[in-house]
Amino acid sequence: MTRLALTILLSILVAALSAHLAVATFFPNVIAAHYPPFAARIYDTKASLAIQAGAARLEPIDGRPGILRVVLTQAAVDRLAIETAAVVERPVQRSRALAGVVLAGSAAPKAVSGEASGNVFIVRVPLSGAVDTPAPNEPAVVSLLAATNGVAKSGAPQGASLSAKAIGIVTEETPRGPERIAYYLLSGESAGVQPGTSVIAQVPLSGSGTPRRVIPAAAVLYDPTGRTWVYTNPQPLAFVREPVEIDAMEGDTAILRRGPAAGALVVKTGAFELFGAESAIGIEKVGH
Repeated sequence: MTRLALTILLSILVAALSAHLAVATFFPNVIAAHYPPFAARIYDTKASLAIQAGAARLEPIDGRPGILRVVLTQAAVDRLAIETAAVVERPVQRSRALAGVVLAGSAAPKAVSGEASGNVFIVRVPLSGAVDTPAPNEPAVVSLLAATNGVAKSGAPQGASLSAKAIGIVTEETPRGPERIAYYLLSGESAGVQPGTSVIAQVPLSGSGTPRRVIPAAAVLYDPTGRTWVYTNPQPLAFVREPVEIDAMEGDTAILRRGPAAGALVVKTGAFELFGAESAIGIEKVGH
């Protein structure tokens, strides 16, 4: 290898190492998302630096092997900038934006043709890839897609939204095999709509509007194996890792399928630091 080639190779290696160190230092959440084991070491280091001798202790919990209660001093809580939020139970409105197309009512399959008789338009919405089932009797909001000239392909104004009544879900044979298709009947305000118009349908999901337990999405911790946890705050300055099952993420909110009861406090800022503290070396462990 020539001296020039060796110099270039060393420069590339130094640049790559510098980039990884910069990401680890300034963008730890990126590391957490893509390199969980490395993330645990980063946060372990951060917690160890933040928690000085005597500022924390780890206590075993009866009947819960592998889980330790993290007890901090107030100074350690302040230094780690830990913030909590209550688990809230409230009605959750859930929907999905799905692509569809406008058809003439005469093109409706037999199973829903009774709702689509006469000079009407329907919207065909394939549900392939959709995990959740649309609410059977809830209307969708249909937005017409615009062409390059700023006018919807149907001739209706750009951004026009129409209400569409749910008329059924049908399983149809497609080139990809059997597929569930949701059908919606456009309202009488559909002047200018034409068959073939592409749309985005905001479809309400089954169970929408029922009370659910929700927490800030930032409270959810992913461990190196991909399991989901939160840290609860059952007593002042004490934090316990609890498993959770996430039903869905809606913006900055996580909807729980299983987890702490309503009213419980969960850590929304500082969960990774607590995870590092729970596994940190050199912190006093009581009962071991």
